[in-house]
Order: sequence, then structure tokens, then C-alpha cells
Amino acid sequence: MKLFIEGTHEQDDGKEASNLWQAIKIIVIADITMALDNMLAVGGASHGNLFLLLFGLGLSIPFIVFTSNLLSMLMDKYPIIIYIGAAILGKVGAR
Repeated sequence: MKLFIEGTHEQDDGKEASNLWQAIKIIVIADITMALDNMLAVGGASHGNLFLLLFGLGLSIPFIVFTSNLLSMLMDKYPIIIYIGAAILGKVGAR
């Protein structure tokens, strides 16, 4: 809901790194969080099959890296994508 309300408005929330080590810390924490979420999703989808688990992790990591950059560029160019994503999240969350 917060994403849908805020939309594309630029806000300065003060969460910027003031030096290199703080930037590295923020990036590492974000990467660990996304990796954990990804591992749990692939682990649940594999239903205990080791081959599917390894294949899913091996495929999803490069897929996430490349497509996240593409999606970020598209959201900057076409802000309507943010509203569409918020609507989808709202619909899925309501179910």
C-alpha cells in the first residue's frame, strides 16, 4: 500500500551511506535478505528434490541480477509500472 500511495515521488528519507563501508554494509544486508528469500522460495518449490533445488538456485541468481537492473531502468522510464506492480501486490495480498 505504501508503494502505491507514494508512487514515484522523490523523498529524502536519510538512509544514504556517508562513506564506503556504510554503502558496502547496506548492499551486503540487502543481498543477504534477497538471497535468503530466494533460497526459501526455490527450496519450497523443489519439494525436497536436490536436483531441482540446485538447478533453481543456479538459474535464479543470474536471472535476478540481470532482470533487476532492467526493471529498475524501465521503472525510471515508465513510472506506470510502479502502479501496476502495487496493484498486483495488493491483489495477491488480499487473496
